[in-house]
Amino acid sequence: MIQVMAKRKGSDPQEVARVRGLLDEIVDGRFNGNETAAAKALDVTQATVNFVRNNKRAPGLDLLDGMAAVTGRAIDDIRGKRPRFCELPGWAEALPEAMRMFKQLPPAAFEAAGNLMGMAPPGEITPLVIGQIAQGWYASADDATRIAARRSRTEAALDVEMRASDNDSELFRGRT
Repeated sequence: MIQVMAKRKGSDPQEVARVRGLLDEIVDGRFNGNETAAAKALDVTQATVNFVRNNKRAPGLDLLDGMAAVTGRAIDDIRGKRPRFCELPGWAEALPEAMRMFKQLPPAAFEAAGNLMGMAPPGEITPLVIGQIAQGWYASADDATRIAARRSRTEAALDVEMRASDNDSELFRGRT
């Protein structure tokens, strides 16, 4: 008997079903069921579209790339992977306080922490949680990464000082 779906190492049946569902939405919704037109827009063959839609092949990276381009969504989002930490509820609100609490860390550490994804931190996202994640990232970063992060912090501080001095100059100009 022919296997219903070609298995790829590590392919998750729920992920494959999710991607297949989105592919159906693209083909049926945007291309009125025309697999050839959809395949052209997705930059894959019509056979690829047909095989994936009919459970004969799992979606590959080429199809995922095309789906990302057509929908404007990230591949991780298409695959149903967990969101980046910065997309979790409460992250944006807690970040400024975390940066104040952990001011010894460069902004790049917080940016890197926000770009992590996977298992969400337990409990509520608080400034302390964000700071600890950023601190963990920074502690495990190599020297080149840390130097780049420090440089970005220094450049940001200089930028703030430059803007402040420009504003001071404007104030003094108006007094003469």
